[in-house]
Amino acid sequence: MHNSLLTVPIERIPSGMNVRGTSFPLGHNLWMTARHVVSADCDRIVLIVDGEQIAAHIRYIDPNADVAVLEASTATSPRLFVASDAVGKDEIAFAYGFPHGSLGGTKDEFMAPARMRLVGRLSGIAPMLAWAEVDRYPDTLDSLTGISGGPMIDQNGHVVGILVAASVRRGRSYTIAPEVLLEIERSLGSLASARSDKPSADTIATPLSLEEAATAMKTSARIAETYCIRS
Repeated sequence: MHNSLLTVPIERIPSGMNVRGTSFPLGHNLWMTARHVVSADCDRIVLIVDGEQIAAHIRYIDPNADVAVLEASTATSPRLFVASDAVGKDEIAFAYGFPHGSLGGTKDEFMAPARMRLVGRLSGIAPMLAWAEVDRYPDTLDSLTGISGGPMIDQNGHVVGILVAASVRRGRSYTIAPEVLLEIERSLGSLASARSDKPSADTIATPLSLEEAATAMKTSARIAETYCIRS
């Protein structure tokens, strides 16, 4: 059961400021990210894919969860598949994205299901998963700001959540639960490819190092820097 409730305040975006995050491909020119990264407050949304700036627009905004889907005319990127099975006790998974605008990743252990409540600029309550951080790349990162919207990937190479929050001090990360992501995929009709398609091995950090796996994720365009630009 999703018992504990984490309240996350989402501040207003001042004019002239940008919000930076991460997104990942669902196929069919669709990219999933966090709702607090992109919203109606954005005057422009830009993805950086393989060093190229790509204009994007919002295709879907979830009314409750911290999830959004973008559409962008990008070259074909290997899509990431959302896991259809529940996350198991003490399961290990790996998060990738662009904390502080640089490539990074974490290794995490599943702790417990919970719920997240957004307040402030955004609102809504949705199921989430809490994780304990085991390792991070690079080790010198003082925070994960900018990794929001990035995928949490299990050891089979499937997405088991979207990073949406982390504790100020190293130790805890929070992701939107995979059943929310599956429902969004179904509603968008983006499950055209057979779910039997095997994810590429370079999405998995074992036996690769976090650095090697994160680098492979970036070079294969499975993660993209994502910017909300306010005029």
